[in-house]
Amino acid sequence: MPPTTLTPSDIAHRQAAVAAALRAIRDEPAPPPPPPVASAADVAVLQDQVRRLTERLDRVADEVELLREQDDAPLAWPADVEPATRVEVPPLEVSRGNSPAFDILLGAGRLETA
Repeated sequence: MPPTTLTPSDIAHRQAAVAAALRAIRDEPAPPPPPPVASAADVAVLQDQVRRLTERLDRVADEVELLREQDDAPLAWPADVEPATRVEVPPLEVSRGNSPAFDILLGAGRLETA
């Protein structure tokens, strides 16, 4: 059992410990003030911003998905094309009759004399 009588040195040690604890509390910086309470209007503005950002994020995710689908497309023609084969196009014969479109594009026609 601990002794029930206190000696003067025990009291001095306890007083010094209590004084040191009080000084430590006094020297600590004050706690920061609590954040201000947001008003209902501020909360509504933040909710609107979060909603708009969520919509933008969804649109970006959709675009990324489309790009990934395009990456799956083949990078070459499905059938090999022979470079020796040429596509032949028949000559284009256009009669230039009296057309205002040709007059605008090619200028007024010259009279052909025979």
